[in-house]
Amino acid sequence: MQVGIVSTPTYATKPRDFREERLQSEPAASPAAWRLIRRASLMLTLLLSLGLWAAIWALASAISALVSF
Repeated sequence: MQVGIVSTPTYATKPRDFREERLQSEPAASPAAWRLIRRASLMLTLLLSLGLWAAIWALASAISALVSF
């Protein structure tokens, strides 16, 4: 009688990391590409921020026009 023999379940193995496979198959981006991506994201953030402030300003103007009557 053998006691304590347990087979290893299949889910105990390390799961596949699809990100590692994808990163290994794609070439690395150059430093110039990273600078361009960073600049583009900063410009997009600035434009979205300005748009939000313009919407707030327009809403405040509309509310103040309603209150002044």
